[in-house]
Amino acid sequence: MFTPVKSVDDGQGQTAVSLRLDATRLHVTTNSNIDAEFGDLGISVDGKEMVMVDSVVRETNVVFETGVPALVDQFIAGRSATLQLRFWPTWPTTGPKTVEFSLIGFSRAHQQMKDCQ
Repeated sequence: MFTPVKSVDDGQGQTAVSLRLDATRLHVTTNSNIDAEFGDLGISVDGKEMVMVDSVVRETNVVFETGVPALVDQFIAGRSATLQLRFWPTWPTTGPKTVEFSLIGFSRAHQQMKDCQ
């Protein structure tokens, strides 16, 4: 299951960001290098506690694995998810960048994905 592509300022221009959920992971794909140095990369639903990124993959993408079932439950109940990323190189740091994704329609799409498994 994929989200529409969003655009965010990475400190040097705009970069595409999208989410992809599979059976066990939430993948975030970007076109810019991720800066994980500050340990504050994550996603929150409707302003609740942030779920932190588990790993950076190929320098430009992040993956959530821990707590994905709970995160999916929040997606089903929620209205929007806010992703927080940092990009490199931006020195001095320009701080975290946020991207908001609507969760309207997620429940139906998730059920369709489960029906296909």
